[in-house]
Amino acid sequence: MEAVENQQYVFLGIKVKPGPMERHKLENFALDNTVDLLRNEAEKRANIPSASLELIHHGKILKDNATLSDSGVKFGEMVHVVKKKEQAPAAPPPTYTDAELQQLNASLRTLGCTPNAPGWTRAMQLLNDESAMAEIIEHTPSLSEDCMTLSILHEVELLAALAANIQTMRRGAEAHPDLPNALRHLMRLVRSRSNANTSDYAPTSGFAYSLEALSEDEDVEEEETEEGEGRSAITQEQLAAALQAATEAALSSSSSRGGLLRLLQGTPASSSQSPVTRDEDFLTQLQRMHEMGLMDDALNVRALHICAGDVNAAINLVFSGAIADD
Repeated sequence: MEAVENQQYVFLGIKVKPGPMERHKLENFALDNTVDLLRNEAEKRANIPSASLELIHHGKILKDNATLSDSGVKFGEMVHVVKKKEQAPAAPPPTYTDAELQQLNASLRTLGCTPNAPGWTRAMQLLNDESAMAEIIEHTPSLSEDCMTLSILHEVELLAALAANIQTMRRGAEAHPDLPNALRHLMRLVRSRSNANTSDYAPTSGFAYSLEALSEDEDVEEEETEEGEGRSAITQEQLAAALQAATEAALSSSSSRGGLLRLLQGTPASSSQSPVTRDEDFLTQLQRMHEMGLMDDALNVRALHICAGDVNAAINLVFSGAIADD
């Protein structure tokens, strides 16, 4: 063992083309040499630019500016040389025309005008079904690595708001290009499952069918009326804040998701309501926001109103730039 340590050499195991590995012995190559120097030696023997080579020792990729000694290489050991894995050029994100987005919006609105409409309930059941979700990802492979879009797909309030108008859908598509394609396939699944279910039950008569359809319309109308009485319309500011929260909380806990829902369900201030809460009522929250470097109290109070006093959500909202001081 001592004889090996006294001899200053290392081995290069080069495997850059089909066939057996090429073994090269580098005599008098000191361990205080950098990995970059060893890479140059590998380039001479492999006839491949050093920038295309990866040097590996005991399963670890070596860094160019480190010495062999610092990298754990000892005399008599082998450093493996392989070609770097070529990164495939990223495909350009999909783009959508206004006509395509309008068609998607119209399709989504058939689910209902409110998040608790029966159509949206069926859609969310599909999104929580592993086989249905796998089918959506199969048609949009890049979606599997887009945790933000996957998170948005499970927020029914956000999806219903996106379907409200084309401008909102356009912003969502620009921020998350896979979202429209995922929603398209979701609608295909909703229609196919609905058709499969209705085909199992043949209507007894046209009159009975009309009564059933009328009953469903009345139920939906009652739900929408009740929802409208208990919930104010979602403002652009709330939607922007909710989208920001969904992005930042892609893989967060259920408590963070609860905060997102509070952003959408918050009631916006209006001239017909009671006077705006004074700054002193948010004294503790404002002090916290000052500590974060947010000194514009008018903007801070506005964010606190939108977020129902949640200081963390208000801080995220101001930093996101989704609202601006008028």
